[in-house]
Amino acid sequence: MTGLNAAWLRGQEGLLVLSETELEEHIAARVAQVPNLGERQAEAAEDAPEFELIIRELCAMAGYKLEKITMGDPNFEFDGRTILAWHFTTDHGDFAMIEEDDEAFMINPETEEIIAAVEFEDDDELIEA
Repeated sequence: MTGLNAAWLRGQEGLLVLSETELEEHIAARVAQVPNLGERQAEAAEDAPEFELIIRELCAMAGYKLEKITMGDPNFEFDGRTILAWHFTTDHGDFAMIEEDDEAFMINPETEEIIAAVEFEDDDELIEA
């Protein structure tokens, strides 16, 4: 059965069989062809939800690269309370973002260690804590 599937795949028009390195190069070449990519990315960043902007700011402050936001958790236990947390992955591991009053924190969800913090000004702009 595997042989039959392999034969069918090889018979597909335009099939590219690439190594991992070749695949990365192929994707990079296609991305380079996207018109106005920088403008599109900037526009998408402006339209991001507030929690994403906060997470991006916290990651920048910590010097970590945000990989993905995985989920919102309304039942996150922090400091003996149940609070809304946003879980996300960085190049340094998994973290959570919580907000309290006029501050937001990037924390290690296992140890509750605060990695970075930002304060909000009255007009909802972020300032470094």
